[in-house]
Amino acid sequence: MKKIISLILCAIMVHSFLVSCGEGERETAENGTETAISETRAPEGVTETAGNLIAENGEARAHIVISGNASELEKYAAEELAYHTAKVSGAQTEIVTSGKGDGLPIIIATPHSLPEIAELFPEDIAWLRETGEEGSAERYGDDGFAIRQLDGAIYIFGVTPRGALNGVYDFIEENMGVLWTRADEETGLIYDEMPTVTAEKVDYREKSPFGLRGWTLAMEGTYAYETEVMLSRNKMNASMTRTTNGIDVWQNQNAIGIEPFISNHNIKWWITESPSYDPDCREYWSTDENGNHAASAAESSQVNIWSDVTVEVVADHVIAFLDEYKLQADIDYVGICLEDWEEPFVCPEQTASYEYAPGQFVEPSDSDYLSTVFYSFMNKIARRVAEKHSDVIIHTYAYTFTEKTPRCGIEDNLYITFCTYFEDLCFPTDEPKNSFAEDLWDNLQGWSDKTKKMIFYNYYGCFSVSPVFERPIWSRMQADFRYYAENGFHGMVPEGVSDLPGHTFRMTETPEGEYFYTDVWEMNTLTFWLYSKLAWNPEEDIDALIDYFCEKCYGDAAEPMREYYRLLELGWEEGAEYYGEQFNSLLKFYAEPWEYYYNFLDIEADGVYIFDALKEALDKAWNAADDTVKERIRQARESYENWETFVQ
Repeated sequence: MKKIISLILCAIMVHSFLVSCGEGERETAENGTETAISETRAPEGVTETAGNLIAENGEARAHIVISGNASELEKYAAEELAYHTAKVSGAQTEIVTSGKGDGLPIIIATPHSLPEIAELFPEDIAWLRETGEEGSAERYGDDGFAIRQLDGAIYIFGVTPRGALNGVYDFIEENMGVLWTRADEETGLIYDEMPTVTAEKVDYREKSPFGLRGWTLAMEGTYAYETEVMLSRNKMNASMTRTTNGIDVWQNQNAIGIEPFISNHNIKWWITESPSYDPDCREYWSTDENGNHAASAAESSQVNIWSDVTVEVVADHVIAFLDEYKLQADIDYVGICLEDWEEPFVCPEQTASYEYAPGQFVEPSDSDYLSTVFYSFMNKIARRVAEKHSDVIIHTYAYTFTEKTPRCGIEDNLYITFCTYFEDLCFPTDEPKNSFAEDLWDNLQGWSDKTKKMIFYNYYGCFSVSPVFERPIWSRMQADFRYYAENGFHGMVPEGVSDLPGHTFRMTETPEGEYFYTDVWEMNTLTFWLYSKLAWNPEEDIDALIDYFCEKCYGDAAEPMREYYRLLELGWEEGAEYYGEQFNSLLKFYAEPWEYYYNFLDIEADGVYIFDALKEALDKAWNAADDTVKERIRQARESYENWETFVQ
């Protein structure tokens, strides 16, 4: 076996020589999807070792090896491993492409950059490549990883560069105890100094049930590179971006393993900026009751989804956009999404039967009429785009009038981004307690029967009082992700905000004072960190994760902070039942502060007055904390000191 290792290192030297005059080709990952699995069984011939020195007393005892044919993302993975090793231990770990170095070799690779990996670990490579059949209920992402030790070397690899990067981040977490909780490393790069670092967990493999795991953070056009670095380190692989963010943003995302997920309420933009747009043509737009078309996009509610002229002008723009940016920015997802809230109004078309398939009609009085017209319209665009760019995913929002399942089929390259606008986060999706949640659940079941190519746009990070209150929705997120995984859905991009300093939080006018995006992250750090953990593996033990988070982030204040989170959950569960009985409605994400205070804080549960108990727990945590930890607690403590003023 040692001869094989020597051949591997020799192969790396050969690859380095072959590409010394130019950069290696970049591997483009195909998008996969499926059920969360963490497997740790080693293939035959691979043995676990109790310890492998990476650093000793601040000196490097390992070196990082990449092929000369490594992709840019594999090179970045090597840099990230060296960076975090230096942060934790002070050791400066060398990155080599020659196969030569001092100490333990840590080899980062894919079968593309180092084909010998497939010969050495064939079971792992086959397992990582198995993403399930498209449209089936068992799917996996293609960015899983394996970490193996064999005869004096550690291998971190995936079948895609993003998979290898995920392996590096997991290796850092497991063997160096690093957490990434905030974009600002001064507050959110959590670790204990360890002059001596030993790789103790080196024999396992993992892959996620989801091909797409990310956030929608740029609804206002903001872009925060540091936030996306932090998300990537937590094995997020996508982030919403606008068509107008531009190639520099998309290439920055590519460079850190983030898929540019192009989205937003943008369908008018696809028309007005299209190379075939005719400013004198009014057929693109809505009409009045007499059939007179609006003169411009600004005067139109939605666009004319009955018109093939609209289909052509949108498709022309998408194709031109991909012709320009697909290869330069590795664009795999393009969103063509309806404008916010408005319903289309086009007469006389809207008053007539619509033929969505030969001999099959839907009537204006049918509840799925507009939805069927819209998705028929989107199918036409998707077919046009597929003629030129068959490997690109077109996606569109199932939102407001398009949330209803249509009667028409859905094109293979058309994915549905299901916006759970009327979700009730107090209860599991499949246990609706009011008519809004019942309608959403009914629509979701209809979509599940229609297609598995679904991406979920939940509102986990988007709610009116997020700078001053953390909703303990951890179990709800887990239930959602288990349901998504069981159905083979593609992934999730919930709405939130970037961890962006200086950007004013504007979603509510009620709480006094000025709040910023960073306040939202400060208040909801645990929830957002748990989101990333559960998105990778919905079967994680939430209680164990919270215990670990508190231990790492709060030190001597861990026990009272764990009590704080327990009380949050207790008040949430009790308040949810009370709120539902009192209002027979869902707690909307734009609910006022008084709704949270009187229903979830100013209550008694299990003999405990929640508001006072929360304040007491935070005071105990504050008194136990050092100066660094105090800054992690400050937002919550000050919020509870001021909560009553928000509702007076």
